[in-house]
Amino acid sequence: MSQKWLHIDSAHDVFDSTTETVAKRIPRNDPRFGISPTTKAR
Repeated sequence: MSQKWLHIDSAHDVFDSTTETVAKRIPRNDPRFGISPTTKAR
């Protein structure tokens, strides 16, 4: 499990609009979301 998660506080004033924006950007491969895989040395 990755420890690199950032959280959006559900009590924040713009929680709904922020999570909606994030949800729309993830499938578009926005580089701000996700972690690029690295190759392991053999």
